[in-house]
Amino acid sequence: MYSHNRIVIMACTAAMFLLGNASYSRADDVIGLVMNDWHSSDISGTIMHVGTNPDSIVVNETRIFLADTTRGGKRCGTKVVDIYGRETGRNALRSGKVVYVKVGAAMDPEKDAEYVVAKEIYLLPRGMSRKELKNKGIPTGPTTPW
Repeated sequence: MYSHNRIVIMACTAAMFLLGNASYSRADDVIGLVMNDWHSSDISGTIMHVGTNPDSIVVNETRIFLADTTRGGKRCGTKVVDIYGRETGRNALRSGKVVYVKVGAAMDPEKDAEYVVAKEIYLLPRGMSRKELKNKGIPTGPTTPW
């Protein structure tokens, strides 16, 4: 039940973001905002859209920025892996793929919008329960920033 509530809340806030609040035109700016006020969450679902380079994906109507920067001397990069934990890279992200995404989120009070940044993306063969994810060795607990 708790997982469903988080997904519904994130989907509702994403709708506001997707309807035109794109004041953060660069993923680096979004990453900085989220790193300063990290709130751990996760999202399971199907990729609906893959942005350019790709710098973002949309899963369950939530735009998720992909990190690829250095902040305070730390390398902040989104890790994309298959179900076995092997790194696949961003080129494996395609519309229609099922994913489990470990994210950090933060509100921008000036814009009244929530931004989400992926730390890890797991490509799945199908939708999976938390129990199935744990059995495959995929961590489902809170995630910390880089």
